[in-house]
Amino acid sequence: MATQKTDWSEADLAAAQAVLGLMEADRAISAGALSDEQILVLDGPELTQVVEMPWLAEHGGDQPSQLGEVALRGLVTRGEATVEVAAGEIVAVTAVPAITGLLVLRRRASAVLRVGRATADDALSVYCYLQPGGQVLEEVVDVNGFHQFTVLSRDLLGSRLADFIDPGRQAGLGQLERLGSLRDFLTLSASLPELSQAVAVSTVTAATRPDAPGRSSTVYAGPRGVYWLRQQAGDTEPPESEAAVFQLSPLEREALVRLPLELLG
Repeated sequence: MATQKTDWSEADLAAAQAVLGLMEADRAISAGALSDEQILVLDGPELTQVVEMPWLAEHGGDQPSQLGEVALRGLVTRGEATVEVAAGEIVAVTAVPAITGLLVLRRRASAVLRVGRATADDALSVYCYLQPGGQVLEEVVDVNGFHQFTVLSRDLLGSRLADFIDPGRQAGLGQLERLGSLRDFLTLSASLPELSQAVAVSTVTAATRPDAPGRSSTVYAGPRGVYWLRQQAGDTEPPESEAAVFQLSPLEREALVRLPLELLG
């Protein structure tokens, strides 16, 4: 299956620009929401999704496209999509520009940041699709398969992600620094208070396009501070190797704000 679409129409690109036009310099603007099954049917089942589809993964079984077809019926009756039928079969689906623009921007980003955060109560993923003009489309995916979209300026992105990674605003409290292998830190995660007492554990990944592998590191946020675990700079060993050296270090608020964009290089 293909992961990227490249044959965008002029109407598709105009819809994307209209969504980006919602951006305001000093605040994030909601751009709507879609469900797993709505994205599947509108994006096209032939495309591999590059974000989680948690509701479909649980309920879709072997035929997730059938759930997409049910979702499409709802979109059509609400006037949010139209279908083209030939010989009794649906051959084309067109969403309204406000939805089309979201789907285009997800596929045309110049870079992508993903933050997957786990807490005792919930798991959320945030995808930030950076656009060449300095705008960002943010997609928040919850465990129920709802995708909330927001448009914001790149200048707001660092502080917004810092608030997500460190919900208790505890950056700056930590002091511990430590080196070890990845296995060492996996073992320590149950006994080292700086890790075991974390109330939020986030994996931050930066990639040059939605379907590309990226650079990842982990951030632990808890009462003892915010700690960044990543492979030591300059270490070229495979991360899973015992020879690879990982570094655990505390983060100040300013460093946490800079971190996601710095991972892009």
